[in-house]
Amino acid sequence: MHTLDEIVITRELQSRFARPANLLNESKAEKLIHDAAQQGPYATLRSLCKAGRLLTGAGTVGVSLAGPQHPAIWQIVEGQLRRHEGLTLPANSLISYTLDRYTPQLMAHPERYFDYLAALNTPIAEALIIPLHRTPLLLCGVVWLFKHEAGTRFDLEDVRAMTHIAQLASTTLQTQGFFRNN
Repeated sequence: MHTLDEIVITRELQSRFARPANLLNESKAEKLIHDAAQQGPYATLRSLCKAGRLLTGAGTVGVSLAGPQHPAIWQIVEGQLRRHEGLTLPANSLISYTLDRYTPQLMAHPERYFDYLAALNTPIAEALIIPLHRTPLLLCGVVWLFKHEAGTRFDLEDVRAMTHIAQLASTTLQTQGFFRNN
């Protein structure tokens, strides 16, 4: 078993080559969120996951909401691990780790530390976790992205693009009144 210090590699993002922004894909991702807004909060969250796959090439993208009425659960999952949608997470998870730090986090092979990920029997080369903000000072959850292929990595452009699209989704959820009941 590895330690948390061994798998958290957020600091490496600063030294990685960041590819240029793909404004066409970013526009498509924004349109996904906008179009889903007409269908309600669940569709908005699902579109956020689809947008994450489009923008980063992640193999799996999910949303986990936080708060007293939301135990740590994979509420929405798109991609390779979609069959695990609804998975209830232990108190010690990559979601709780990120919520405690309030900033995007990058992890290498998180399944080497988190038992619930190891139990999925699916390799995770890297995990990028982006906080979802209900307000500028209040988090409501995270969007998490997994690269499964060995040698694939996230970069600062992934962080920038996903932070932007997560903010758009959070604003849409606020407009939909989602947070009044959650």
